[in-house]
Amino acid sequence: MTVRIFLLPTQGDIIDFRLGHRPANLLVRDFETEAELEAYRDGIDSVRDAYDRIENLKVVGNTVAYTRRCEDPDADAVATDTEVAFGTPAEAEAYRRGIADAEGLAAPLVVDDSDDRFEELLAWTAAGSDCAA
Repeated sequence: MTVRIFLLPTQGDIIDFRLGHRPANLLVRDFETEAELEAYRDGIDSVRDAYDRIENLKVVGNTVAYTRRCEDPDADAVATDTEVAFGTPAEAEAYRRGIADAEGLAAPLVVDDSDDRFEELLAWTAAGSDCAA
């Protein structure tokens, strides 16, 4: 069973969606298990703010390793090495992808099947939209 979520990458897309309009940008993320989805969300959450920089991001088997560097001009520049272990390599890759998405986007909104309008997003993608994978 595939677990699908949608990612609204910009504040404009989030506003359009909340107003009932089709967002201009809609990213699709598919996972094989709920555990992979949870790892992806954890990856997004691991990038705390716009000053976080993730360096040396790599997946080795079930483990993700990276260095987090704070580039806040009002804070001390601190680098922290982090390792996170998962149950499967797919979960580790999902976590890495969450970090990559979070770094490239400013406060994206993740929409899953618990959202009332999830089916509408599914219909838009089924209608041949230009959603990015």
